[in-house]
Amino acid sequence: MSEGEQAEALVGRIIGRSIWLYASNITNQLSGLVYWMILSSIAGTKIVGLTSVCIGLALLLGATAGLGTITGLQRYLGIAFSHKNNREASEYFWSTFIIIGSIYGGVIVILIALASNNISVGAITPQILYISSILLATYLLYYTQILLISKLETTKVLISTIAANTVKFLVGITLTLYLKTWIGAALGFIAYYIVLGAIGLYYLFSIGIYFHVNFHRSIVVIKAGLANWVPTIIALSGQWLGVIALFNFTNPSLTGSYYIASTIVLAILSLTNSIYNLTLPVLSGLSDQRKRISFLVLKITLALTVPLFILLFVYPGELLLLLNINDPEISTIMRLLVIGSIITIISSNISILTYAYGKYNETLTIGVSQNLPRVILYYILTPIMGGIGAALSYLTGSVSGLVVSLFISYFIRYYIGTITVLEIIAIPSIIALPILFFKIPLLVGSIIILGLSYMLYIKMNILNMNEIASLISELPYSNKIIPTLYKIKNSISRDKEGKY
Repeated sequence: MSEGEQAEALVGRIIGRSIWLYASNITNQLSGLVYWMILSSIAGTKIVGLTSVCIGLALLLGATAGLGTITGLQRYLGIAFSHKNNREASEYFWSTFIIIGSIYGGVIVILIALASNNISVGAITPQILYISSILLATYLLYYTQILLISKLETTKVLISTIAANTVKFLVGITLTLYLKTWIGAALGFIAYYIVLGAIGLYYLFSIGIYFHVNFHRSIVVIKAGLANWVPTIIALSGQWLGVIALFNFTNPSLTGSYYIASTIVLAILSLTNSIYNLTLPVLSGLSDQRKRISFLVLKITLALTVPLFILLFVYPGELLLLLNINDPEISTIMRLLVIGSIITIISSNISILTYAYGKYNETLTIGVSQNLPRVILYYILTPIMGGIGAALSYLTGSVSGLVVSLFISYFIRYYIGTITVLEIIAIPSIIALPILFFKIPLLVGSIIILGLSYMLYIKMNILNMNEIASLISELPYSNKIIPTLYKIKNSISRDKEGKY
């Protein structure tokens, strides 16, 4: 097998396993949308705004207390699993879990002390602080999923997610109907993390990750994590401070609408995150071909997501109407978030490769350049422009991060195929222009944008059939699907690529 075929096979394994991880993420996103639809119909979008602020606060504090160890663990667990060393992986995981758990405990005590003394933080009330402290305690259990992801046990992640979301619905909706407040919705999320962690712990022991402690391992993980700590905090701030800023400067109802719009965009972006979450431990465990594999991942990720993003750009209002949101400003917000998300895919790809090389300062630079402008602009533009100001802040940070990441890419000699990237973005964008101009209905426009885009990707050899075959080789019935795809390729292209 040639180096190119080896790279394609490895990327196929990453993408194939990431499909299950994406199924997990999309389960979270779609179930979240349904969850909010039901709850907002019970108590209005205000309940979404209050709960989302509580969740955002807990996640921001969790990222701060976590010292970047989620990313650090992915790197070192990837190395341990590439050597098939479960004992080493156990020591990395449990030692880090104990230390981070202790730090979480300190933050939780501070939150409870503030709430007990009836101290508010801006518009964040003691009640929100109380619930956030409980959410933070249960969020620590998410670390079990990081180990499963690093071992590429993505089907187990999906099972955990489905079970946890089922319990979230039962608990959250029942308690909201009973309590008639947002606290019921928040308790649904607390139940979600408890179930996720319980199932995750069961799977850890089932795959041989028993309790072993070596605090030297945790120091290594924390050292690696600190390089990604500030970017992680700022990245989550870039995501959640938009929600929190809207809550402070506007009202819970607009906050809830913005949160739902951003959740729809994140549902597509989560496909990228699923792939990149698996790419990092794999790249970390390799000694060569990292750049080749990284670009293949970027190319395939863009090809999978950009047509979906363009579809969302063309039909934001129609999709929001399905969620009973009829606000022209939210449509503009969604379009700005779409542009920023496409840009973010490229800079994140460079950041992951840089991190896999152990170039922590460069990774830090990319993260700060992308997310610090967002954080600053949220508190400048949101009071003036509301939700559009928050979305513009997100977009500005994406552009800033891309510029810096391209400079770093040049210095580490990672030359992204600019023409290929531009073709991937341009094809669905050009297809969408007449659809947008002539106001073609959603169903017809969706078929044209998605179908024609993917056909042209194959016809122009942006995606070749060997890559596609590698991508789906991990899926059920791939032995029947792959020959069919080759027949379709041969029917739309003069240039036969050969028989399967």
